[in-house]
Amino acid sequence: MIYVYTTLRPTLLGTQSRAVVPTSRNTALERVAQNPIRFHDQDGMLVPDGYTARQIRPAARADVVTMARAMNADFAPKAKAMFQSEVEAARTAIETGKMCNLLPGKDFDCYRISSSGKCFCGHLLSDHEKYTGKSHRLKCKTPSCTCPAFEYVPGRADEVGEFWLAKRPGFDPSQWRAKEEHETFFESGSDRDAQKLPTGSFYLPFAELPDMQQVIFTGSDDHMPSPYLDQMPRNAVQQGSKANALQRASRPAIGYNQPQSKPRNNNRSPLRGQHRADQE
Repeated sequence: MIYVYTTLRPTLLGTQSRAVVPTSRNTALERVAQNPIRFHDQDGMLVPDGYTARQIRPAARADVVTMARAMNADFAPKAKAMFQSEVEAARTAIETGKMCNLLPGKDFDCYRISSSGKCFCGHLLSDHEKYTGKSHRLKCKTPSCTCPAFEYVPGRADEVGEFWLAKRPGFDPSQWRAKEEHETFFESGSDRDAQKLPTGSFYLPFAELPDMQQVIFTGSDDHMPSPYLDQMPRNAVQQGSKANALQRASRPAIGYNQPQSKPRNNNRSPLRGQHRADQE
């Protein structure tokens, strides 16, 4: 078993003492000497008081989803919470045939924007004019607001892939702001069909990974095999490398199995916003 925790490198005095002994006159070490770190025994290992030790179990496979599940016992409910807004946006788009996306200037959807998406003016997409397929500049309908067009601004760090910030001590989500350059696109299903971009059920998140899609729909990964190497059948472990190589060689394009899409039509006048995280 392997355990991991973070602590200082202590110099132990004798075999019975568990207090850290300073090795210099350094101020930090003097403080440690005045308030020595105490250790307790946990499964035969010395663990600093106030810390927890967690067993690290090797992942069954080297893919991102399996490794994430092996490292996080609460992976499924967190994944559902992270993608809930995008799922709602995709389902609404399927019903109405109207999509709103955040894009990093490349030929893929970075984030599907729901009616609860917030504009730089501070109001939601639902507070702006409805997209009819004609104008891409949706004015805010809130009285006294002069916003000329909806421009999406991410409201959570995980929306721009910075999910680790929430784990940092003292991180305040309410103070986080995004300033990275993206484009807000409004488009219809026919627009996307013409450019061979995902529509219908293929527009839902993780359309190319059905098992992962089920996780964000239900918040459970019980339908998936164990992510741990020590719970895999022996023959599966032996054949895993060859099987993974074959899977990579025959894997379809991400999103849907269609010809490579054409570059997005620049005539649609995307709305630009400056979105870069200022808390790292």
